[in-house]
Amino acid sequence: MSEETEPEAGSRLSAEEAVRAMLVTLPRLVSRAKRTPVPEQLRSLRLAPRHLSLLPCLIFDGPTSVKDLAARLEVAPTTVSLMVSDLQREGVVERRSDPDDRRRSIVSLTEDAARAPGTRGPAGVAPRRPAPPAGPPAPSAAVS
Repeated sequence: MSEETEPEAGSRLSAEEAVRAMLVTLPRLVSRAKRTPVPEQLRSLRLAPRHLSLLPCLIFDGPTSVKDLAARLEVAPTTVSLMVSDLQREGVVERRSDPDDRRRSIVSLTEDAARAPGTRGPAGVAPRRPAPPAGPPAPSAAVS
């Protein structure tokens, strides 16, 4: 049997090594996520696990459109819209129309939810970006 060694810092993994590393790590991550308790302020609410999957997107990315949340969660926009409605009814998120495109909804945590322990992400981590800009995507460079 060969002894597996971890790659040195700065070295690149082959595709096979990267997939193998992910397959070994993924069960541990899932196990840890299942053991993570629901924040105290959210325990009394009637939330299903599907609702909780949406919160990290808002915690780490900040206000986001329904369409972008759907893309991140790999579900239909109508599913995200229903989840947002449930969370909005419970006072966890708020939905507002984009001032530049009234057809577009921007979802964000309410001030109370954003201040709740367990919904802030790691200490000192601010959202990575503001709400995505409205309008059609910028044309990408042609691929030759």
